[in-house]
Amino acid sequence: MENILSSVRRWENTFVEGHATASPTVADGIVYLSLQDGSLEALRASNGALLWRDLPPTPLAESSPIVADRAVYVSALDGSVYALRASDGYMLWRTALHVPNVLPPSLLVKDGVMYVEALNGSDYVLRTSDGSILWRYQDGEGGVASLTVAQGLVYLALQTGNIDALRASDGFVLWRYTPQVPATQLPPLVADDLVLIALQDGSIDALRTSNSTLLWHRAMTS
Repeated sequence: MENILSSVRRWENTFVEGHATASPTVADGIVYLSLQDGSLEALRASNGALLWRDLPPTPLAESSPIVADRAVYVSALDGSVYALRASDGYMLWRTALHVPNVLPPSLLVKDGVMYVEALNGSDYVLRTSDGSILWRYQDGEGGVASLTVAQGLVYLALQTGNIDALRASDGFVLWRYTPQVPATQLPPLVADDLVLIALQDGSIDALRTSNSTLLWHRAMTS
């Protein structure tokens, strides 16, 4: 058994400053780990060697790092968002959103834009190149539970059970859908011209992406 285990295990890492608090992120041969002390480590995936370690001024939130376009994006406990150079951990920018307790998983990066969820019900949209805020969405009825970005639109599952569709470029609200049964907090699924919404009774509503017209409803079967 020992021989089998030694042949399978390629490397292991012993955390000096604490254990990992979220699932690792692997990209381009590097493993990124958020640690209990609020720091971020980058390890070479092939042998576990430490490439760099960063301890930002404010400890990082307990969420998995996001890697895109040769940068690592992380959120801090004070609501700040950091962008670090993936190769060496050099800080590219920091944006203070002044909203503590960013929700993990709180970051989504797509097409050069970052979407950040916060506990006060706000969604911030930042430019990944410099961290500048493009627009902000504030829902006054309980906040955003999850989001999906597809085909130039942002679909928000609200904690009230409604669904909002926003234009990704500027955050303009195109429509709001209120189902007969409140929607779950799962992110909507977008396919072609359909938005699929999971409802709390187990059924599904299929909407037209352009105007939220209900195309069909699939009831729960016993």
